[in-house]
Amino acid sequence: MPLSQVPWMRVREVWVHAVDLNIDTSFDDVPRDVCAALVDDVAASLRGRPDCPSVRLRSEDGAHTWLLGDSDGVEPVVVSGDLPGLTAYATGRPVPGPLYPTGGGFLPKLPAWL
Repeated sequence: MPLSQVPWMRVREVWVHAVDLNIDTSFDDVPRDVCAALVDDVAASLRGRPDCPSVRLRSEDGAHTWLLGDSDGVEPVVVSGDLPGLTAYATGRPVPGPLYPTGGGFLPKLPAWL
């Protein structure tokens, strides 16, 4: 592993573990640029994986979109919401606010990203 990746790994670890410890910290407390970088990480990990449903995450402000899973010929379920909620969903943590899947259906279950 290149040394240049260590700082990001530590940032990721600190924020995700802070949420996991459940001590009044949620993804609402994580800086927005860190949330976006976390979802970037998850998307890169899940992109093209056949065990991941085809899902497109879209931030409610439209500033960010990510494609997860194998979209080969399948229309992805679009899940929109705020960045903290999308981050929680993508990382497999409890979602702090509402997310809106296409057509009002259920959120697809995502596999582990790490």
